[in-house]
Amino acid sequence: MSGFSNHSRDMALNHIFRTGNRYVAVFNGTSEVSASGYARKPVTFASPESAPGGGRRVRNASAVEFDEPQANWGTVDAAAIYDSETGGNRLSEIIPLEEPRDVPAGDQAIRFPAGDLSMEID
Repeated sequence: MSGFSNHSRDMALNHIFRTGNRYVAVFNGTSEVSASGYARKPVTFASPESAPGGGRRVRNASAVEFDEPQANWGTVDAAAIYDSETGGNRLSEIIPLEEPRDVPAGDQAIRFPAGDLSMEID
């Protein structure tokens, strides 16, 4: 016997991503951005739903927008979810972005529209 029921998957997703405060971090390469004007942003996930591959997933319930960069952030190419605004525990893999973007000082903020951040259990 193997695998989890949808109910068990939903319990895990709810516990990991919907209990307590959660934050989005962005990365350039394997390092979290560390520059003037950068801070992780809070994220709230909607209830679990069916995922395209047959598993279950949660997605961000509303848009997440970072502040305008005060210094060069480099090429932002990935994101991850944490349980703390600083330090803390990484709760997801470092997820590559579909479209990496160079983020110089004064550039448009990084933004994830509602539903764009998806955490999935097969």
